[in-house]
Amino acid sequence: MAFLCTVVHWAALGCGVVLAFRYFRALGDVTQAVFNVQRAELISAAEDEGRTLALIAGCAAASVMTHIAGAGDGWVVIGALALMILCTAFPWLWVHVGLRGQQTSARYFDVQAAASALADDDEVLVVEAAGQTWAFADREIRRPHVAGVGAGTGAGVGLNHRLVMTYCALSRLGMAVEVPESADLSVAGQFGNNLILKMDGACLQQIYAGTPACTSGLRRVAVIRMSWRCYRSTHPDGLVYLNPMGLWSRNPLLRLVDEVVERVFDRALDTHHRTDALMFETLSNEDDRLSRKTLVWGIAEGDEAAAFTSAYVQSQGVVNTEVGGLSVALTFDEDAGCLAAFERPAGVQIRQLNCHGRSDVGLLRRIRTLYPGMYWFAWVNFFPGTALDETTSGVQPAAAAVG
Repeated sequence: MAFLCTVVHWAALGCGVVLAFRYFRALGDVTQAVFNVQRAELISAAEDEGRTLALIAGCAAASVMTHIAGAGDGWVVIGALALMILCTAFPWLWVHVGLRGQQTSARYFDVQAAASALADDDEVLVVEAAGQTWAFADREIRRPHVAGVGAGTGAGVGLNHRLVMTYCALSRLGMAVEVPESADLSVAGQFGNNLILKMDGACLQQIYAGTPACTSGLRRVAVIRMSWRCYRSTHPDGLVYLNPMGLWSRNPLLRLVDEVVERVFDRALDTHHRTDALMFETLSNEDDRLSRKTLVWGIAEGDEAAAFTSAYVQSQGVVNTEVGGLSVALTFDEDAGCLAAFERPAGVQIRQLNCHGRSDVGLLRRIRTLYPGMYWFAWVNFFPGTALDETTSGVQPAAAAVG
């Protein structure tokens, strides 16, 4: 009996430590700077998170009970339990508390109320639906990564759906998607310097709004970038997302977590945005046609992808192109700091166009699949072989882009 107790003790202790370390390695985020974490490993850990934590807790309980019965060494048990707690607590607190999403709790302010929080030259991501606009500054949405806008047809989305803005600071990508109102969209981590989201237990790559194979995904909503100065003057009745921290007196522990996360982001992202260095050198594909941090506006349709720089579009006035069978016209408004893309009639060349879609052939509809002003390194990592600053598109086998 004593022998069996000893075997169970050491097996439980060993399994608990191994499971906790694997959980930490896969979901610790910063661990990708040290360990070669594979996408499949991260996805598996995120989707099985509940079961893994339950197994770790069970192993810890079994090791403690068998130690009380006389098995093992006390100091070893204490050290192993401490390691399990550390390896599980850090990723869980970072993702579920520090990066907690705001799908149903995002706060919006009118333009006048938000004026003191934003500078004229700040860029905002703008979403428009059902005659209403919402603006998101990079700095405001970078911590929660997920901010819900509204539910039902009143927000210009499908019945029983909610419009949600997602944001990845590493790739500088803001994407709006429609999410079932009953679904829970949250952050799971990042891979390839792009956000991994989890919806009802299943993981999605943000840049695909679905799986890497693009076989299942969320419906996207058009997003453009413009300066805060332009948004304020052209959308005086628009709403602005802000993410003020809670009061110390109301919840000091939560405020402390937010302060720590904000300072970590300030320090880490400052270098990331100013230089070509990456926080995580985990790219599967690189392309030296542009420097890593050049901003591009990408379009992906079917098996084709194309990217455009603002300098190229500005030099052309209007760019007429096709991507995956979709006829597109792009233009750049220097005053607004806005590059916009619209669907044009097939075979029709657009000669005059502004960032609101007014053209020489009438009002054009924004395309939903524009990736507004993201980093080149992130775009080409997920869409290798993309066309660049051309009037014809390049073929991109999206399913094999990042493994």
